[in-house]
Amino acid sequence: MDGERRRKQRVVYWDELPDLVVEKIFCYLPKRSRFNAAVTCKSWLRVLNFPELWKTFVLKEKTLTRSKYNYFLGKLHAI
Repeated sequence: MDGERRRKQRVVYWDELPDLVVEKIFCYLPKRSRFNAAVTCKSWLRVLNFPELWKTFVLKEKTLTRSKYNYFLGKLHAI
């Protein structure tokens, strides 16, 4: 009986899940983990671009700029 039940079970892969299901899963992740998940694959990036996942987003100077180093001018901030 147990072996028969296993044969009837169907494995569902991530890429087969509807976007709304993946979105619901991602909403439990902290923001930093969402950024990291966005670079995993194109389908996750598409889902992570849904505005519902980013209802609150705090903008700080550090959020908008990244540091660059220029050997002649020293440390610069670039957008």
